[in-house]
This record gives sequence, C-alpha cells and structure tokens, in this order.
Amino acid sequence: MCEVYIEAGVFAREPDAFRHGASVQVLDRFPGLQVSAARQRLTIVAAGAESAVGLDLAVGAPVAELRRYACVDDVIVYYARIEFPTEFVCLDFDLLAPSGPQPDANPS
Repeated sequence: MCEVYIEAGVFAREPDAFRHGASVQVLDRFPGLQVSAARQRLTIVAAGAESAVGLDLAVGAPVAELRRYACVDDVIVYYARIEFPTEFVCLDFDLLAPSGPQPDANPS
C-alpha cells in the first residue's frame, strides 16, 4: 500500500516520469533542485481495513509504515507513506558510527 505526494510545480516538470517511475529517482534528475531537509520514519502499526485487504492480512495485523519526505526551501516537494508486511523489515545499525541527538520530525 502506498501514497505519494509530489508538489504540483515539481510534478508539472515531468508528469509522465512521475506517473511511471520511482519518484525519488525522478527528483534526482532535476538540476538545481536542492533538498534542504529529508526524513524517514519506520513505525509498526495495526493494519486498517483498506491496508488489510490490499496486503492480504487480518485487520489489526502488524504492518510496517514508512513515512518519508523531502523539502526544498521549507516546502515539502515529496511525501510518501508506504505500508508493507512486517516480515519484510530488516534493520541494520552501525553501532560504532558517530551519533548525536536527532530532531524529532513528524510530517503527519
């Protein structure tokens, strides 16, 4: 299950490409488009009725919900909400990578 939003002015530049290809790859082809913020969040949630039917799961079954967005000059130009069965989730962390406090951003 997937929902994708592309800002109207950006979408108008390559409507066929957005309709038939992966949105992020299309955005990457735009010269001069400087993404100023981008976030992604993965949450395990209960499947609603529509998701359960689309994913062939029981209502309330756990699903992974991925939300991601990209902004250009503080305007969201790309937003996606994707749900998929949790058996396809794989998390991989580099436990020695430098880390620090991350701002809590929730585009919902």
